[in-house]
Amino acid sequence: MASFADRLKAAPVMLTDGGIETRLIYEFNRPLPDFASFLPLFDREGRRALAAIYRSYMEVAADHDLPMQIGTPTWRAHPEGLARQGFAAAGDLARVNGEAVTFLADMRRDLGLDGQIFIAGVIGPRRDGYDPHGAPDAAEAETYHTPQVRVLAGLGVDLLYAPTFASTEELLGVARLRCDRSALCAGDRSRRTRTPAGRHAARRCHCAHRRGRHAAAASLPGRLRASDAFQRGGG
Repeated sequence: MASFADRLKAAPVMLTDGGIETRLIYEFNRPLPDFASFLPLFDREGRRALAAIYRSYMEVAADHDLPMQIGTPTWRAHPEGLARQGFAAAGDLARVNGEAVTFLADMRRDLGLDGQIFIAGVIGPRRDGYDPHGAPDAAEAETYHTPQVRVLAGLGVDLLYAPTFASTEELLGVARLRCDRSALCAGDRSRRTRTPAGRHAARRCHCAHRRGRHAAAASLPGRLRASDAFQRGGG
């Protein structure tokens, strides 16, 4: 199967999925406390809703024969986010993230889209995604997010994706994380997300490993170039 990094270089465009949490709430009338989109994985109707949403995106990729990045419903599947929803057992981090990755991998296989759909392991902020107050600094964030990153990487996701962070410091900590020691970095544009300071996040950083397997993408405020974030993180 072609790697994400190879397809990113070769394809004329890389599609991405659209809203997940928003559609669950407004289209499927699903309560979603703390935007914890992993919760529907654990009941029958919720799984049906998630399947309909993700399948609708994958079918676009299939119809147009274009590669697509699909994000796991794990924005709140980090230790404190899980605990806030009652998932505080020792194995819940691996169990929930594993369920999310398997859910998408099975769908990709069933639709015959291996090599065209790339699963992004989604990492979310420790606390509020829109208010930087109380967010961890870079060092604390690096330590805090490491367990989830290791789980997602170990599950074989095609890339790591950290969307919607209000705090540059926390995102820098995430950017320092590596699946192995060698990485290549390149910035590209992403959707513009307004931060509390009124700035726009207009870049993502794709960090593709030389071995061609994993990559990392992070939404960064416009004042901080993506390359700067990885340089500060030792990349």
